[in-house]
Amino acid sequence: MKKHILEGAHMNTYMSKKFLSIIGCLAVMMVTFIIAGCSDNNPVTAVLDNKPTVANQLRQLRPYMDAANTFNTYSTKNATMIQPTMDQLRSGGHNSTIVLPPYADLQTALKAAQSEGSSGSKEVDEATTNVLTILQGMVPVSKEFEDYYKNQTFTKDNYMGSDSLAAKLIPMEEKFTVAYNTLDLAITNYHKELNDTRVKDFQADSKANAVKFIQINMLMSETIDMINPDGTTDVKKVEANLKQITNSVNTLEQGTTTATQKAVKEYQDAVRQFITAAQSYITVNSTFLEAYNQLFDIYNATMNKADAVNMDELDKTK
Repeated sequence: MKKHILEGAHMNTYMSKKFLSIIGCLAVMMVTFIIAGCSDNNPVTAVLDNKPTVANQLRQLRPYMDAANTFNTYSTKNATMIQPTMDQLRSGGHNSTIVLPPYADLQTALKAAQSEGSSGSKEVDEATTNVLTILQGMVPVSKEFEDYYKNQTFTKDNYMGSDSLAAKLIPMEEKFTVAYNTLDLAITNYHKELNDTRVKDFQADSKANAVKFIQINMLMSETIDMINPDGTTDVKKVEANLKQITNSVNTLEQGTTTATQKAVKEYQDAVRQFITAAQSYITVNSTFLEAYNQLFDIYNATMNKADAVNMDELDKTK
């Protein structure tokens, strides 16, 4: 996962949203059994044997991914407003407005994720707890900060309140940056581990089309991570990835049922739109943040299309 925003001597490195989401068909509740995703050949037996399936593990991780994705997306899209705010607060400067990351929303989302159960990863669980511990102190201060500027209290106290709140927030923010990046990396690593396992499972079952589908998504995730709105993108590597994605998506078979064929067609169209947008961005708008945000949205929309594909119906049953 790449670090997108808030560069500087004390930079925040909130990583961008790009956890690859290829759960495909989500869980279905049947009596007391959880049918753990649509790529498990015998999910009931898997549950009875008490062996976690990859689809189950991905489903466990999903709320943690969603929490981080939402936070990262907001932080990336609003970097040009968040960065100046944090720089001013660190330097003791003042302004008439502030824009802070959505700490309270992240806290709510991570608590909700914990309430659903473990992520399935000790590293993710521990990192989540650490982030929430810091947020417990940060959220009230950030809310007070936002209210202070919303009510323009600085016009009455000549920014004394702002200086006092900054003295509380900045040390916590620096701890949060370290803790959050640890969480983000833990989610990324565990998600990659699960996807690698899923690829091996599909390969063992000779499901070449499902393997190709996952690999396309992983390549797209890698590609969006390579693209930097600061002008440092390795264009040759991105172009090589886009060429590989193009070749793979053009040869992706559309599945064995009408519903999956429709989903795959919509997914292929979305991937091609991403390829076009990414190529345009790196050649024309490589430092234009608004264009990057548009590319970002297209990527997320493509991953939503990926979620609609039932991977169990991508290959003919032998």
